[in-house]
Amino acid sequence: MSIPSYKNLYTGLTLDPLLPSPALEFSFDLAAKYGAHLTVEVDATYDIPVDIMTYEATAISSELNDRFVQDAEKAAERVRLYARESGVPCTVLSATETYAALVRRFAVTARTFDLAILDASQTALGGSNQYVEEALLQSGRPVAIIPEGFKQAKLERAVVAWDGSAQAARAVNEALPLLTGTTEVEVVCVRPEEHLRDHIPGLEIELHLRRHGINAKLTGLPTVGKDPVKTLIAHVQNVRPDLVVMGGYSHSWVRELVLGGMTRSMLTTCPSVLFLSH
Repeated sequence: MSIPSYKNLYTGLTLDPLLPSPALEFSFDLAAKYGAHLTVEVDATYDIPVDIMTYEATAISSELNDRFVQDAEKAAERVRLYARESGVPCTVLSATETYAALVRRFAVTARTFDLAILDASQTALGGSNQYVEEALLQSGRPVAIIPEGFKQAKLERAVVAWDGSAQAARAVNEALPLLTGTTEVEVVCVRPEEHLRDHIPGLEIELHLRRHGINAKLTGLPTVGKDPVKTLIAHVQNVRPDLVVMGGYSHSWVRELVLGGMTRSMLTTCPSVLFLSH
């Protein structure tokens, strides 16, 4: 039985219609590759809720908010034009809400898609990583985070962060459509050096990937300075794969990668497409 490919993709943009979006270009390329339908949501964020202001401030805020809506519609029209030129089936949505409401809306809408795709740039996401966190925790779907420089869905080398957790297993299997297109997948297990001498976990998931025709190899990394998170990040920055796959919010060292400030650190330092699943 062949591995199902992604057929229903979802990406989101906020604010500036002229801001470059690697996620948008990546999404169109991935949709063309899989013959998928792409839905793009362009969000306009209210500057300040007008119902909590004085009469004098309302006029100013309303003007700003109208400008944001106009910017979002300009961006939406550019996406429609791009879709017509590319030949990719595409639905373009536009929403205007407070930032918190838009974040919730995106996460809920993502539940009915194969994959949510977002920019790594916090500027492109309205200055916050809440889109990523909410989509990861509340959608029940995997999220692909696209850094600058990835305009094409050409992912040849991948790293899988493996800790044996249910979240890591879910991430690997939900990423199979992407992993099957790679030339090499490195399964990385970060462990204290003394444990690696006895046994490197991950042999089973390496075998699982190989049975799917994926060229997988297992690497055991000793922790540097007793910090598995920094060890993994340093390894990714060193080998610079096209794709990093990991589970999110598991009860292990991988959990640290997607909590609090470490999420922001990974988003800003990871040079690869980051595939997360909870």
